[in-house]
Amino acid sequence: MYANNLAGLQETLGDRASARHNYERALNIVRDEGNRMDIADHEERLAMLDFADGNPESALATLERILPGRRTLRGRI
Repeated sequence: MYANNLAGLQETLGDRASARHNYERALNIVRDEGNRMDIADHEERLAMLDFADGNPESALATLERILPGRRTLRGRI
């Protein structure tokens, strides 16, 4: 939770490199816990950073990969 909150603050302040590092840390933590919803949330945040960093292809690839799981987890987009 701490890494995720710190990443959100860093992203808001415009420090996307630090935000990416902490979102990745948070993603590793939730992967270890096996929380599929949080995993998808963190992967989405990383995709949005890719987009903001000028990598729309990477962002789109990530979002396309996680979309089916999102539909299963939430029953909708």
